[in-house]
Amino acid sequence: MRVLDLGGTPQFWRTAPQRPDHVTVVNISPDLAAAEQWIELVVADACSFAMKGYDLVVSYSLLEHVVSAARRLELADVIHAAADR
Repeated sequence: MRVLDLGGTPQFWRTAPQRPDHVTVVNISPDLAAAEQWIELVVADACSFAMKGYDLVVSYSLLEHVVSAARRLELADVIHAAADR
């Protein structure tokens, strides 16, 4: 399974009970690090991230930081374009 995690951290996936084949973590923080080959870290704005081909999109700690309705719509577009789930 290929997972896109918007706003998450590599640490979350290191301790998750299930490990996907590949996780792309998108976060604006340049202070995060991922040495694992199965975790890809992208420093970017999740509301404007444009990639497709994921099996699942996860965003467990991002929505409360997206304050305007326009930005929430941008985030929804990213999520819908990235995966069916």
